[in-house]
Amino acid sequence: MPAQSFMNFDLLLTTEGETLDTRVLDSPVGEARASAPMPREVFAPDVLLQEIGRPQRGLILTPTASADVSPETIVRKVGERLFDVVFSGDVATLWRRSLDAARRNEQGIRVRLRLETPSLHALPWELLYDPQQGAFLAVSTYTPLVRYLNIPQAVHATRVDETVRMLVIIAAPRGTPPLDVEREWHDIRTALAPLVEHGRLVLEQLMPPTPAALQAALRHGSYHIIHFIGHGNFDGAHGVLLFEDEQGEARPLNAERLTVLLGDELDALRLVVLNACRGAQTADANLFAGVAQQLVRRGVPAVIAMQFAITDAAALTFARAFYTALVDTGQVDHALAEARKAIYVVDGNPLEWATPVLFMRDSDGRLFGIENATEEVTTDTTRTPADPSVVIQGSVMGSVINIGNQNTIMTHTTPPTPPTSPDMANVAQRHWLRLQMAAQRGRLVLVVGGDAPTILTGIPSRVDLARALAAQYGLPPEDSLATVAQQVMQNQNRFAFTEFLIDALSAVPVPPAPLYAAIADLIARGRVRHLVTFTYDLALQRAVQARGVACNVVVDDTTLTFANPDRPTLYHLLGTIDRPETLLVTEQDLNALIRGRNKPDVLDEVGRLLKRNDVLTVGLLPTDSFWLALLDEVAGTRFRRPAFAVWPSLSSAALQSLASNRHLHVLETDPIALLRRLQRESR
Repeated sequence: MPAQSFMNFDLLLTTEGETLDTRVLDSPVGEARASAPMPREVFAPDVLLQEIGRPQRGLILTPTASADVSPETIVRKVGERLFDVVFSGDVATLWRRSLDAARRNEQGIRVRLRLETPSLHALPWELLYDPQQGAFLAVSTYTPLVRYLNIPQAVHATRVDETVRMLVIIAAPRGTPPLDVEREWHDIRTALAPLVEHGRLVLEQLMPPTPAALQAALRHGSYHIIHFIGHGNFDGAHGVLLFEDEQGEARPLNAERLTVLLGDELDALRLVVLNACRGAQTADANLFAGVAQQLVRRGVPAVIAMQFAITDAAALTFARAFYTALVDTGQVDHALAEARKAIYVVDGNPLEWATPVLFMRDSDGRLFGIENATEEVTTDTTRTPADPSVVIQGSVMGSVINIGNQNTIMTHTTPPTPPTSPDMANVAQRHWLRLQMAAQRGRLVLVVGGDAPTILTGIPSRVDLARALAAQYGLPPEDSLATVAQQVMQNQNRFAFTEFLIDALSAVPVPPAPLYAAIADLIARGRVRHLVTFTYDLALQRAVQARGVACNVVVDDTTLTFANPDRPTLYHLLGTIDRPETLLVTEQDLNALIRGRNKPDVLDEVGRLLKRNDVLTVGLLPTDSFWLALLDEVAGTRFRRPAFAVWPSLSSAALQSLASNRHLHVLETDPIALLRRLQRESR
């Protein structure tokens, strides 16, 4: 589905008595102004809703008109009368000319309604029907309709060019009209399953649906979309959503308090969808009393709320069509038009396509930027990269991919299997494009662990060190270096294992071993500017220096203070053997680093890097307990942006857990081939 380019047709609507004043503030062909009478008996919200019939959740829409008039005819007539009162006189002329100009430029035309009189928000403008075109404006992807809130504050311009993360909140407090919560969650998972399976969407449910749980979820992670399903109300002063408390009773959260919870999440949050009654309603005297309007005012670029109740069938169709189009195109108004079309045409529903209301303050509606990668993938799913030795494979389980080099023999993995479907190849290619884009932009943080085999690093791995240290001091064999070092310290002293590490790791291979040489080349070519290591040796540092690169080496807060921001930086988070006082080796050391009261500034800096950049780990066991604990502490349990780990083999359960809970995708590949390709192709 191609993204649509739009011209804007900006309408300012105000009322004076029973007259609607319409001004065209901006259009492809100029400005205009017109006024038309707005008889109260025709355009009062209650009259309109009574005329077209108000749908109830879970029930079939039954219009109140006579049986010989179809519901679609009723809705069309209401939409036509709304259109006539807005598009009158010079405004109508300008509209026709603007449509022609947009078509000549092969663009759509977005109708942006600025409703300056709060009471106008109660009218169903989404029903606008152009009799000359014979079409509802909002149903077409070429004429989407949004309610544009012009707020004197710049909208956050960041767009999501990664896997979209979505949090679903389903609240059904005791004492409120019953909701089939299990069915709701099943339906939305069913609707979005293809996007999840293809790695384009990460879907989570808030449990329990309490304000405290929402606060905790936002503290530990970030989301691009929040989708609320439940009950809403308007108490005369504020819009209200009904969450639950710890006992399952209703816990009202008004618009102001909800925005306090979400207000600090605007670095990530692009869209809020409120599938609750009266989410779009506001007060006659206060435009921003409604939940949707308040969220947009606080800075959310787009909010979709319901102006009527919505049936279960329409809600499912909406979710499936809307989110599929949103991830495909990145454009919220285009996606909503697709969803309206699905409800109207596929479901044959005469009214509920107009139930969602889009409030927007983003200038062009393009909230997500992943369509470029998607188009690049789908144009040629079987294309082999220019280097014939590197072949993109597509074996996918959940969010796990294989990117393999079939001509490279690895001592620690088996050759990847060929893709079993084009979709799998697409996911693999999409992940590769993500890494490539991050390297091009200098937004890739490389995390290097001490678990790679000696053949790649020239240095003993942590398992090798643990076993050798245990044997030297007569301890039972153990693969955890931290555990063995803890036992040695208890029986001997700290000098015993630090001296052992210095002796074991001092021999640095010249020239650099293959893995470190590939990393050093990435740094030399400017593809990576930040490296975080969980190693104690100096081999990587020496490999970078051998390339003639001036590099900051940070081992503590003092060296962090004097780091030159114009140079790439190597963070030795656990210290180095040339400064034994900085070594953090034992379980006690690692626990103190993560959970101690006085955390070093360098840990905060690493946390900032992990939060704000794409991450690739090499030579680090993805399920390592210290690594996961560190992630919990500094990045909030999961990566905010896509993260990747190169590792040869993990259980299916571990792979799924890392992908869903940590946003970490495991690549079963030759790490050197991957790094070399990033070096060549990220230009």
